[in-house]
Amino acid sequence: MVETFDYIVVGAGSAGCIVANRLSANADCTVLLIEAGPKDDSLFLRMPAAFSLTAQRQRFEWGYWSEPEANVLGRRFPCPRGRVLGGSSAINAMCFVRGHRQDFDNWAASGLTDWSYTHCLPYFKRMEAFSGGIDDHRGADGPLNITAPHYSNPLNTVFVSAAEQAGYLRLRDTNGADQEGFGPVDQTIHRGRRVSSATAYLASAYGRKNLEVRPNVMVKRILFEDRQAVGVLCQRGDHEFTVEARREVIICAGAINSPQLLMLSGIGPGHHLREIGLPITVDSAEVGRNLQDHLDVSVKVECLRSVSAMPLLRQPRKTLAGLQWLLFKTGAAATNHFETAGYIRTAQEHNQPNVQLLFIPLLVSPDGAPLSFKH
Repeated sequence: MVETFDYIVVGAGSAGCIVANRLSANADCTVLLIEAGPKDDSLFLRMPAAFSLTAQRQRFEWGYWSEPEANVLGRRFPCPRGRVLGGSSAINAMCFVRGHRQDFDNWAASGLTDWSYTHCLPYFKRMEAFSGGIDDHRGADGPLNITAPHYSNPLNTVFVSAAEQAGYLRLRDTNGADQEGFGPVDQTIHRGRRVSSATAYLASAYGRKNLEVRPNVMVKRILFEDRQAVGVLCQRGDHEFTVEARREVIICAGAINSPQLLMLSGIGPGHHLREIGLPITVDSAEVGRNLQDHLDVSVKVECLRSVSAMPLLRQPRKTLAGLQWLLFKTGAAATNHFETAGYIRTAQEHNQPNVQLLFIPLLVSPDGAPLSFKH
């Protein structure tokens, strides 16, 4: 017997958890939320300082790499994407950055009028419960807890003071009225625990009888009648099965997996689909193209004094920090250590910041391993 729901949401990540929450708030409709990865029940997903470990574990991550990039001598780079309830919000570095208002206004000027900063701001405020309280730019009653960090290392204050001496503005709130300068990096951390889309939006909806959440289920294809999406073909282990949708199939599988699923379902560049033997439902040249991402470049500096957080990576302090977090959800493991940032223009002709500078008082590789034990 084929199961049928009003809505099928594919992907329980940053967007999918919110969509499932909003739709299932209407008791008159049924919602199925499908996630290829497992439940988000690992302590590594809860401990803020362990984020570098989660992004390296295949259980929670798709393991994508970029294609060779011509401008970096043909090298390839890892592209971590979450494969777990909460998606990439369950494995990321927990830095909460809205984006500069000019980016939104540029989209509005290009024709996307609903994406202006003024239009989006009420939704930003509605989304968050900000530890700094409510004002013209921040919300205090939303489901997503946002914490303005108290600096856990003196180098954060030194870094901001140095920027101020260099002529940059010191900001109280980098997501507030002014978005150019240096100040604290808001964190999706609450009471020492990571906040993901799953913990913020899905946990409160679990008790609804009209919402079904199914982890460890891979969606292989969207099913169509003519050009109307009517269901999905799924796989769990060795078992394939079909689920039908009375109203809509909603794809929230992320910037990489969403276009992949569309193309597997026959929606994409016709010449490409023909090359790999897929039937064409909609010939759309835009699908699977124009993805833009950003790389980070590490600048490593040796301190003149013994003031960095490097001793935390040595035993027994590393184990003691883990125990403190397990018992009290406080201490060095209760922060991501990205607590300060700057947003600057590299040239005067730019009308908005084009570089983000993140500061961390540690010298580590992308997987969190110490590169040195020097300060």
